Amino acid sequence: MGALELDAESNENGLPDLSPENLTREVNKAAIAFSLGVYEGIYGPLWGCGAFDGDPYVKVALLWCAASVARISLKIIFDREAYEIVTSLNRLMTAVRGRLATVQDLMDLVRSIPRNTARLRTLEWMVERLGTGGVMLFRVLELGKCTG
Repeated sequence: MGALELDAESNENGLPDLSPENLTREVNKAAIAFSLGVYEGIYGPLWGCGAFDGDPYVKVALLWCAASVARISLKIIFDREAYEIVTSLNRLMTAVRGRLATVQDLMDLVRSIPRNTARLRTLEWMVERLGTGGVMLFRVLELGKCTG
């Protein structure tokens, strides 16, 4: 995953992570990379979330989609400074697994996040959206081999 924030002249139009073109590009790029080799799993950090200030919840959702498309397990490596993010991700994983059935469902959820949502507020937006029940239509397929 690249530093999308370098692509934008400013954040006046919202999080660069939430631009439809960037969402598609990032998930495709990761899915292709994950599919190119014979791996037992993918282990990686949250690219673009440190110095480049990307949104970790959007990045995890995109990596989850990419790993599911590639049918490979995903393990995100965090440092101690990201403990709160790791704990919060459990809420997202539970909400997604309880409501969404396909990669497309998860991508639709991420694409529906308003661009003006502040960095680190995307988690609350997604969890609240999933908690409303019946707001989104879901198809019945599994998310692949991606693990939490």
